[in-house]
Amino acid sequence: MMRPGDIIFTKRCPFCGEVIRLSELECPSCRDKIPESGVRKIGGYKCACAFPYTGMFREAVLNYKFYGKHSYGRAFASYMTEAVKARLDGCDFDVVTYVPVYGEKPYRFNHSRTLAKHISRLLCLPCEPLLVKIKRTQKQHSLSVADRRHNVRGAFSSPELSGRRVLVVDDIITTGYTLAECIRTLKHSGAQSVCCVTLCSAKGFCKI
Repeated sequence: MMRPGDIIFTKRCPFCGEVIRLSELECPSCRDKIPESGVRKIGGYKCACAFPYTGMFREAVLNYKFYGKHSYGRAFASYMTEAVKARLDGCDFDVVTYVPVYGEKPYRFNHSRTLAKHISRLLCLPCEPLLVKIKRTQKQHSLSVADRRHNVRGAFSSPELSGRRVLVVDDIITTGYTLAECIRTLKHSGAQSVCCVTLCSAKGFCKI
């Protein structure tokens, strides 16, 4: 049953657009279609993934990133936080960070930064910009698999981390080369451990 506040402050399901209660993340119909989260390996490092990058999940991410549905970020962060708890169990973190964009400005929308801020609140951890993109790169999706690793090599820098345990947030993992370079940079700067979480995985994932 809808309450007065649910009518005044309209909230919509990020997957189908149906009006939902303020306390809900999605509508009952879409809830039945949400799969278990999974995990992928990037070298020897774990990346928790909330959804596959297919169907209604892909469409929801595109709406969030490119069509002004920034309010979906809160719901997406909740799914990602649950993926962290389920798939990165036993991993401890001191700080949450995110994959940056070149020439990033605080007032411009960065989908990964927004997700990271919501996730940090849910995990009661600080969110800090530990990665800086120092090299303008081509869009990864426009390149062949063979060129993607070279494209991001040396693209990031990080301050001294002195043994901190870092959770890196990004929206989509495809080949994993961008996150692999972020991990390499953070470890080179002294991070004790690095794990990642993404909203979607374009290559499938394991549920172990």
